[in-house]
Parts: sequence; structure tokens; C-alpha cells
Amino acid sequence: MSAPHPSQIWWSAAELAEAAMPDMPATKRGVNVLIERGGWKAQSAHARKRAGRGGGWEFHWQLLPLRARQRLLREAAIAQERAPARSAQTDDDRAARHAAFEALPEAAKAEARFRLRVVQAVMASTRSGLTRSQAVTQ
Repeated sequence: MSAPHPSQIWWSAAELAEAAMPDMPATKRGVNVLIERGGWKAQSAHARKRAGRGGGWEFHWQLLPLRARQRLLREAAIAQERAPARSAQTDDDRAARHAAFEALPEAAKAEARFRLRVVQAVMASTRSGLTRSQAVTQ
């Protein structure tokens, strides 16, 4: 399970202005002023030159003000709820995987159980607010 994120990760200044998000300017020029004041272009992990025609810059959604990020996450959660529920696995698939696991030697089963506990611990840590890197290190 990964951390929640909105459907659109990278935004141009024009897209941000069009989206009319909380605590964000409603014009492209206003967004560009916010970008300059915040030094967004200097944050290499969250700013990139836009590929393709027209160029320009794109910015990661995590640079946005808190209320704008909250709105994006809320919209993503609503969209996920409305999506048709998919069964991750059928009972037949589950039974087949369980039978394959039971056929393994005890050493392989022990290793699989250990790895499952590690993955579950990392998932729990990320849900509590740590980044994935911090959770893995922990």
C-alpha cells in the first residue's frame, strides 16, 4: 500500500491557476509570483523543466499550500470510493497461493514470514506519517 496521492502529481502554473485551489492565486501571474517568492524552482526534487512543446516548469503537488494539498487528497479519496470495487484476489487464487506456500520447505516459509513482517512494519510506519525511506531505515 502506498501513501495517498492525488491523480495529478505535477502541475504547471497555468494548471494551478485554473484549478482554483484554496490559498492559491487565481491567475497564472499570481501563481508565478508565489513560485518565485517560495523559491520553488530551486527545489530540484519538486520542480522540473516541462518536457515537450512550450517548455516551462512543472511543480510537485507537495509544494502547494496545506489547504490545497488537503483538497487534492480529499478529491482523490472521493474518486477512489466511487471507483468500482475490485476483488484483489478470488478465493481460488488465495487457496492456490496458500497451497503453494504450504508445500515450501520450512526454511523458505520462515523467510517468507519474516519478509511479510518487515513489509507490514514498513507499511504501518508510513501510515503513521514517516516517509518510506524513514520507515525502511527504522
